[in-house]
Amino acid sequence: MATHRREPLKVLGKAIKADTDRFSAGLPYADDRTMVAVRRT
Repeated sequence: MATHRREPLKVLGKAIKADTDRFSAGLPYADDRTMVAVRRT
């Protein structure tokens, strides 16, 4: 995650989604996914 630390949250969300999709190898998820991202300034 440190590689995306300075990216906008939208970019970070896309990176997390891509990593999660790659991890699951395209298999459907057993339940819903929810992501909450908060950036402190």
